[in-house]
Amino acid sequence: MEIVFPALVNPNLAQQTWEFLMLQQFIKGKKLLEIGSRHGESLLRFALTMGEGSTVVSLDNNVEEGLGHLYFNALFLRRHTVELINGDSHDPGIVEKIKSYGHFDFVFVDGDHSEEGVTKDYENYFPLCNVMAFHDILLDTVERFWSKHKRDHPMMEIVHPSCHGAMGIGVLFNDNYLHTWGNQ
Repeated sequence: MEIVFPALVNPNLAQQTWEFLMLQQFIKGKKLLEIGSRHGESLLRFALTMGEGSTVVSLDNNVEEGLGHLYFNALFLRRHTVELINGDSHDPGIVEKIKSYGHFDFVFVDGDHSEEGVTKDYENYFPLCNVMAFHDILLDTVERFWSKHKRDHPMMEIVHPSCHGAMGIGVLFNDNYLHTWGNQ
């Protein structure tokens, strides 16, 4: 069966597609959390990389307004469990709800782009995952966070050669994950 997706709405599609293709090699396992899913484009890309029957959790403070629901049928066809959580990733109740899912193999942070917001997402969710990736590491507020924390863990930067000003993806690896990465 062929699945046809609505047109992706991102104007920086070529640059972002290249960065996401580079990132996909680190998406392994069966459980994914995306903070800031907006339209669901990146969530769909990540989830389709994961094996059939994976758990996909989308956390956004505008779930009802996003177009993400258009993509979720594709995830259901792969027998993924899809959870849409509407709320602020910094809210203590939401943090506890996310913790109830247990350990995540991959977390993608693309929500609150303030330095304080990205720092809170890192502090709340990095202990729960193997790999955490941050979008827009060249944006000044995210870059300030990134420059402080990229030395704390093994990391990788994925930046398209034509990138000017924003975008880029920073990847932090949980120390325990690196010992098992080659065995997955």
